[in-house]
Amino acid sequence: GKRAGGRALAEESPAAVQARVIADLASAWPRYASLFPVLRSEVGRVLTFEKSAGYTHTRRKGAKASGLVDVVPTLAHRLMPSARFVLIARDPATLPRSRYQQCLRQMHRHARAGELMTQKCGGSVDADFEQMVLRSGVVQADGSGVLSPAPLASGPGGASPLARLLAARMGGPSGLLLVEDAVETLLAWGSALREGRLLVLFTEQFGSDPFGMMNQVLRHVGLPSYNWPDAVRVPNSTRWTYCLATSKSVAPKRKLSAAWEAALRLAYTPVIRRFKEALPCLHAPWREAAGEHAGEAADNKDTGAHEELRRKMCP
Repeated sequence: GKRAGGRALAEESPAAVQARVIADLASAWPRYASLFPVLRSEVGRVLTFEKSAGYTHTRRKGAKASGLVDVVPTLAHRLMPSARFVLIARDPATLPRSRYQQCLRQMHRHARAGELMTQKCGGSVDADFEQMVLRSGVVQADGSGVLSPAPLASGPGGASPLARLLAARMGGPSGLLLVEDAVETLLAWGSALREGRLLVLFTEQFGSDPFGMMNQVLRHVGLPSYNWPDAVRVPNSTRWTYCLATSKSVAPKRKLSAAWEAALRLAYTPVIRRFKEALPCLHAPWREAAGEHAGEAADNKDTGAHEELRRKMCP
């Protein structure tokens, strides 16, 4: 069934695939929206939200193959014209470790946990992280064990060095991406949404100023700021608006060696530089590494879409 469906999909033109996907999503939307019910009397007074919606993930191969990723931003705006969106971006140099640990936690819930961890995450325990990165081709080690970013030569079909870096996956071809291209995500969503509908924040800022970041979110959705320092935790409960002790973004117990942290920082500096050059007004709090590899071109192709994105994000 899956193979036959893939052949049928390949025979359709891109326009036909996109039209079918839009029709399917539009017909399914009422059922999906019913998962977030709001009483008619509360419409306009109650806000609902969805976190990490699966249909927005470019790393999901099925979504990309079906053309879903290309139409979701426009369709979301069409079906939810009053919706506001928040993108929380994380330092590309620390994202692979965070994504690897999250992958292990997610796969652990499945009956075939060991098989899925190896296939999707590239390892089965946290200590496998370094070997997974070496197999991904992002970092290499010489005969003495000295780490360095892998050479970013152009790939097959003329793929740019940066494209090859962003295409690296945890567990081989079927694994999850180590890092996604936040610039491409913003180009897709920013072009579909009206000015002021998309807010970009950074994971690192939630650790240093959680109250300030939460107030930015509240103001973005049209609510007044809240006096968080005076907030009272629910009695006999661990519930809290943002609790660094339980957040999945909290620093792992096993620290990477300084050599590994430096190698990842150096490897992903071109990705960091690409984001900063595309959207300097956002002041991404990500440190760039110094070194020969860090001097690689960020591979930004500044287009009209980039200019339009900057106009919306940097008023």
